[in-house]
Amino acid sequence: MNGTCIVQNPAIAEISTMPESAIKLGAYHRIMDNKGIIDFILDLHKQNIKN
Repeated sequence: MNGTCIVQNPAIAEISTMPESAIKLGAYHRIMDNKGIIDFILDLHKQNIKN
């Protein structure tokens, strides 16, 4: 993952053309990506404990 996100919503796409908003959106996506990875790893550990 390189922090890029394809935006489908036209309103969001319009906002993301503004530099500050684009930075905030990028940071948000990185946070969500990291949280998803952490949740995935935790789920793997839980499965390993059960087995």
